[in-house]
Amino acid sequence: MTHTAERLNKEQRAAVEYTGSPLLVIAGAGTGKTKVIVHKIAYLIDNVSVNPDNILSVTFTNKAAWEMKSRLKNLVGERAEGVWMGTFHSICLRILRRETHKTELKKGFGVIDQDDRLSALRSIVKELNIDSKKYPPKQYLWLISSFKNSIEYVEDKEPEEFIHRFPDVFKAYQLYLSFANLVDFDDMLALVIKIFQENDEVLTFYKNIFRYIMVDEYQDTNYIQFFFLKLLSGEYGNICVVGDDDQSIYGWRGAEIRNILDFEKHFSDVKTIKLTENYRSSPNILFTANTLIANNNYRKGKNLSPVIDKMGNIMIKECHDEQDESIFVVNEIERMLDQGISPAEIAALYRTNAQSRTFEVELNKRGISYKVIGGISFYSRKEIKDILAYLKLSDNPYDIDALKRSAKNPPKGIGNVVIQRIIDYATGNGSDLISAAKEITSVSKGKTAASLKFYTNIFDEMQQFENIADKIKVILNESSYGNYLKQFEEQNDANKRINNIDELINAAAIFDESYEEPDLSEFLATTTLTTSTDESAGDSVSLMTLHSAKGLEFDSVFLTGLEEGLFPLFRSMDNEWELEEERRLCYVGITRAKSNLVFTHTNTRMVYGKRQFCRPSMFLDELEIYDNDEQKTGISSPGDYEKKLKANTRVFHSKYGEGIVLNVKGAGDKVKADVFFQSSGLKKMLAESLEIF
Repeated sequence: MTHTAERLNKEQRAAVEYTGSPLLVIAGAGTGKTKVIVHKIAYLIDNVSVNPDNILSVTFTNKAAWEMKSRLKNLVGERAEGVWMGTFHSICLRILRRETHKTELKKGFGVIDQDDRLSALRSIVKELNIDSKKYPPKQYLWLISSFKNSIEYVEDKEPEEFIHRFPDVFKAYQLYLSFANLVDFDDMLALVIKIFQENDEVLTFYKNIFRYIMVDEYQDTNYIQFFFLKLLSGEYGNICVVGDDDQSIYGWRGAEIRNILDFEKHFSDVKTIKLTENYRSSPNILFTANTLIANNNYRKGKNLSPVIDKMGNIMIKECHDEQDESIFVVNEIERMLDQGISPAEIAALYRTNAQSRTFEVELNKRGISYKVIGGISFYSRKEIKDILAYLKLSDNPYDIDALKRSAKNPPKGIGNVVIQRIIDYATGNGSDLISAAKEITSVSKGKTAASLKFYTNIFDEMQQFENIADKIKVILNESSYGNYLKQFEEQNDANKRINNIDELINAAAIFDESYEEPDLSEFLATTTLTTSTDESAGDSVSLMTLHSAKGLEFDSVFLTGLEEGLFPLFRSMDNEWELEEERRLCYVGITRAKSNLVFTHTNTRMVYGKRQFCRPSMFLDELEIYDNDEQKTGISSPGDYEKKLKANTRVFHSKYGEGIVLNVKGAGDKVKADVFFQSSGLKKMLAESLEIF
C-alpha cells in the first residue's frame, strides 16, 4: 500500500483501488469525493503505472480543476501536470485547437462569451426586423444554447421554428460566428463530437490517449456531455464517474439525472460503490437530511452516516413577514459572531435572488460585512472586458465584437459609421479587421485618420511584447485607460475599477510565469471559461441562492423562505420530476451545515407588490428533527451500564454493526435508544443489546 491509500476509509479505499470495468461512485455530501478522485488518479500513476498523459479528469468548474491539480501535486509531484484535467469546455477547447484543420474554423479562432453572444443576437434581431420586445434576444440565446446541446445539432439537422423566425436567427448567428472566426461554449462539445464521428482515426487517437477517464459531478451532466464520454470510453470502458443523484439540482439548465440513475444501462459490467460516511455534519443534521430526501422516488437510495460525534443545533423559526425574518436571521448572526464563529462560516441561503434584499438591508444597518455570492464575476466587469477586447482582437483579428468594444473604450473619436466601414471593407476584401482599419486610415482625413492611426498603433505596440502582462500595460499606457476612468467615473468607483485592472495584470503575470512561451489564445480561454462560481466570500457572511451553495460548507446555515410556492416553487408542485429536484435542492441546503441549522418561514410575504398569506413548506412536514432537550434524558442508578449510554455515544450491535446514539429514553431495564446505524439507518434499540465503544 502506498501513500495514496493513507487516511482513506473502507468505502473510499475500495473506490480508489478498483481499476476494472466502469465504476460508479455514489458520493454523498461531505463524504470526501474530491479526495477519492485525487487519490484514485495518484493510485493509477503510482500503483498501476499509468502514464499521466493517459488520464482524463473532467470537472465542472475551473476552481474544482485547480483544487484537484493542486492536491494531486502533493501526492505525485510534477507528474500531475501530465494529466488532462479541466472542465468539459476547456478539454474540448484544447482538442479543437489541435484539430482545427478538421473543421471550417481558421487557426487561432476565438471564444465568444455570453455577453458578446447576446450583443450579436441583438444586432441580428434588429437586422431581421424582429420585434425585440415581443421576442427578446435573450430568448433566442437560450434556445440556441438548448438546440446546440441536442443530438439534432450534432447530426446537422435544421432547427425547428421554436419561436418566431428562429431558423433565420440561428442561421444569421452561425454566419456571424463563421465570419468572426469564433466558437461559443456550446459549440466546443458539439464540434468535437462531430470531429469524432466524421473521423474514425481522430476518435481512435483520443481513445488511445485517454485510457482512464474520471468524471466529477456526473449527476450534473447533460446529454451531449454523456455522448462525448460514451464515445471516448468505448474502447477500454475504463471510466469512473463520481456523483450524487440526491444532489442533482440543475435540470432547469439541461442536466439529465437519468445519466447517473441509468449508468448501469449505458455501460456494461458496472461496479457501484457508495460513499456514505459524512465528515462534515453533526448526526442530527444528517438525520434530518436523510428523512427529507427519503421522500424522493427517483434515487439510488442511501443514508449518510456521521463520523462526527457531537450533536448540532437545529431550529425552525416562524416569522411574521420577510422583514421580521431578516431581523431574526441577523440577530442570530450577531449572536454567533459574539460566540466567536467566523463570518466566513455563516451563510444565509434562499431559493430566489430577489430574497437577498431584506437580508442585505438589515446587515448593512448593523454594519456586518457580507458578500452576495453569484454576483458579477471578475471577467464580466466592464473595465476588464474593455481591456480583454484589445487582447481578443490582437489574437483573433476577425472578432467583430472585440473591434466594436476596443474602438469605443475609451472613447477616441471612432464612431459607429467608421466601425461599420472597417467591417464592410474586411468583409468585401477578405481581410482581417486590423488590416482593414489601417486601409481605412490611409484613405481618411482629419480627426478620423488621426483617431484610427492612434487606435491601430496600440496593436502594433502590443506585437513588440511576448508577455501578456506587458501587452496589457501597453493597452493602458497607449489608450490612457486609467485617466479615462478617473475623468468619467466617481473617484471611489474609479479606484475600484483600476484595482480590478491591476488584478488582471497580476493574473496575466502569473500566467506568463507558467509558460516559457505565453500563449495569448490560452490566456483568453481561461478568462472566458472562468465563472462566478469560482468566487468566495472571504471574511464576510455569505448570502446566496441554494444553487450557488452547491459544493460549499459552513458551520452555520440559515435556510430561509420555506413556504409553499416559494420553496418549493409553485410551478414544480404539479410535476413530480420538478418537485423532486426542489426537494434535492433543500437537501443540498441542509447538508451545507456543520453544526447549526436554522429553517425560517413567514406568515405573509410581499409578492408582486401585494402582501400574501403563506403556508409553511411541505418540506418542513417531511423532515424530522430531534429535540435537543430530549437528548439530555438521563438514566437512573448512577454507576449502572445504562448511565454510560447517552446522545453521541458510539455503539456496536451484532446485527446492524456500528452506529451512533441520537436519543435515550427510559430508566432501569427499560432504557431504549434511537440509534443511527451506518448500514440500515435509524433503529429503536434496547440499551442492553448495544455494546459501547
